This record gives sequence, structure tokens and C-alpha cells, in this order.
Amino acid sequence: MKLFTIFIIALILAATSSYYYYFQINRFVFQVEMAVESELESEIAQVFFDIGRSYNEQDSKVARVECDNEDQVLSFAFPIKKVKYIRFDPLQNEGKIVLKGIKIVTGQKKEFIRLTIDDLMPLNDIQSIIRQNDGTIALTTTKNAGDPSMLLKFSPPGALFYLKEIFSFYYLKELFTFGAKLFLFYFLAIALSLISFKTSFNQESRSKKGPEKTLGINSSISGYMGK
Repeated sequence: MKLFTIFIIALILAATSSYYYYFQINRFVFQVEMAVESELESEIAQVFFDIGRSYNEQDSKVARVECDNEDQVLSFAFPIKKVKYIRFDPLQNEGKIVLKGIKIVTGQKKEFIRLTIDDLMPLNDIQSIIRQNDGTIALTTTKNAGDPSMLLKFSPPGALFYLKEIFSFYYLKELFTFGAKLFLFYFLAIALSLISFKTSFNQESRSKKGPEKTLGINSSISGYMGK
């Protein structure tokens, strides 16, 4: 097999693997660490990503919330589209929440952006949002709340609109590095495998030819002696 063929095969394998890595494994994630106190045993938290179609169920992600006042981490994968705004509905009913961290992380769990209390704007059924002495954020819904929600802002203003472009640059840099490493791995693996196979094949061919030559010589001698 020619070197060019190995190059093409390695390139195709690296491109395919990198594509999967880009769109599946390394997606950015909206992550919330919080503790919830409610009369219910469990709740549903929901994040709406506005990608130009306002807020709708199709462009949202949900997660189960345990209302046992214990710390828990909720993760919501970003869509692979330009995001204009994010709406966070921490509960669907009345309750008290302690937010211990709101951030966006990479698929490799690296922190990309961390939000503060200044980035939270109440939209519906939110009675108060208070920064506590330990740095956490206490959020209380209104009585008999039916759909508490808040808008997530970024500083400076407008940064969220260009979040996808920032992500794209970050993704492309990692994608190129990852793809180059994969290409080198596949290229060397295929080349070494072929060299090993060819060496084994040649040795086997020689071992088969040896006895055939010996047999031919012995036959000639026997024929000559018979005469």
C-alpha cells in the first residue's frame, strides 16, 4: 500500500473521530449547583435557550431536582446554534433555593464563564434574590408560585449574543489539536501494522519456499541415481 493511501485513510479516520468529538463529547454545558427546600419531594428545573425563536419547549433542557435541601449539580447541554439569551426556571412551584454556583463549563469540565448575582434578572414569581455572606445566592419564590423564572445576563452587555462565536473559536482550536493528534496516531498505527504484516508474510513465504527447493533437489538426485 502506498504512503499516500495510508495518509488518506488516516485523514478520513481522524476527521470522522474529530467530528464526533466536536459535536458530541465536547459540547459546552450550563451548570448549576444548588440546594432546594420545598414541600414537594422533587421538582423539575428547565433551561430555555433562545436561538432566535424566543423561548419554547423544543429549545429547552430539563433536569430533575431533589427538594431535600442537599447540594446537587444540574447540567444542561448547549445547543449547537447561536444563543441570544438564556432563561432559567429553577422550579415549577413555590420553594426556597440556595445557588452555590452558576457557570458554563466545557465538555472537559473546565470553567469557561461564572455568573454572579448581578447576572440574574427575575422574570416571574421570584420574590427575592439575596447575596449571602458566604458568597451563595438565596432565591425565594412568591407564595403559590406557578412558574418562577429568571433571565441570565452577562457582563459586558451583549456578550451572550456572541457566545456561540466565542465557543466556535474555542472549539476550532481544540478540534484542530485533537484532530492532528488523532491523524498522527492513525497514520503510525496503520503504517506499523502494514509493515508488521508484510514482514510476517515475507517470512512465511520464505519458509514455504525452502522445503520446496530442497524437495526439488532431492527429486533430481533420485532421478539421476535411478538412471
